Amino acid sequence: MTYSQRAPADGKIDNLPSSPLPDSALRYRQELMKSMNKRLADAGKANRAQPVFFMARWCGYCKQAKGYLAEKGIRYGWVTANAICLRIPQEDRERRPEAL
Repeated sequence: MTYSQRAPADGKIDNLPSSPLPDSALRYRQELMKSMNKRLADAGKANRAQPVFFMARWCGYCKQAKGYLAEKGIRYGWVTANAICLRIPQEDRERRPEAL
């Protein structure tokens, strides 16, 4: 074996010392490969879970979102959020009328 700072002229490196991997490392590598292939196969499958949206009938953004989802053919569930509102305490209303 010859040691040098320059790469070989033909670009090939031969006669390097090597030792085989232990069986445990080879088994672990095979398990990793199986796991990776399974994840890749599962990633290609369509997700069957349906998103759920909280929407208000009067909300313009909600209407835009519904239109977008319909255009893309995305199925979704929705919950009417008309009854959900942010309540401003009475004392804040009296102090800050612009908060209404």
